[in-house]
Amino acid sequence: QRCFEQALSQCRAHDLRLDLARTLRCSAEAFMQMHGPTEQSQFLLSEAHTLLSACHAPLDLRTIEALLAASSS
Repeated sequence: QRCFEQALSQCRAHDLRLDLARTLRCSAEAFMQMHGPTEQSQFLLSEAHTLLSACHAPLDLRTIEALLAASSS
């Protein structure tokens, strides 16, 4: 968890939006593996989805959308 927080902080500090979105996705996936789908993992995925939409990253968006669908079912 601490490593993800440091990575997120660095991405935000340097305005690395695509890396930030991918780190949020990885953090959400790790969180879901430990705790199952939760509001926290949904929030992380939703935030990543917003960033990826703004970055026009369709392949990454598909991954996020699949994770969102799997975590809501």
